[in-house]
Amino acid sequence: MKNPTMPQPPSKIVSTFPPKGDVQQFRLEQPHEFVCSRCERTKKSKLVAIQCGDWNMKLCNGCYGYFLANQ
Repeated sequence: MKNPTMPQPPSKIVSTFPPKGDVQQFRLEQPHEFVCSRCERTKKSKLVAIQCGDWNMKLCNGCYGYFLANQ
């Protein structure tokens, strides 16, 4: 059972990618505007990565690539 207080995805997930460490990438059905938790820039994308399963900790695609390169 999911924790009702834990933030949920902002729209339907259409693709789930394998986790890389504590980060996992998802493709959403609708573009979502968010502030990247690493670079703190506002982004709008269907592709988003989250840290530690927490939808409050979103990474943009650029920061996700940086994370993978420095893992």
